[in-house]
Amino acid sequence: MLLGGGRNKQDDIIDHAVGLELHKKTGDAVKKGEGIATVHYNESAKLSSALPLLKDAYRIGPKPPNQTRPLIRKIIEGTKP
Repeated sequence: MLLGGGRNKQDDIIDHAVGLELHKKTGDAVKKGEGIATVHYNESAKLSSALPLLKDAYRIGPKPPNQTRPLIRKIIEGTKP
């Protein structure tokens, strides 16, 4: 949303050219130097705000996680996974 691909207010304009292209899923192996996502953006100022959030969204460790995290949809609906 920070890149312009979503709205904070109803009258905000959506930039359909921005977004994330994810190359890895939870539990996938990642090699050093390998890309895990591509960020499509049009404004460098917006990118500098969004990158820290994207980097904080990932945890890379020596082995895959034991369990998957619940889907956001399930949390919003109030049901337990």
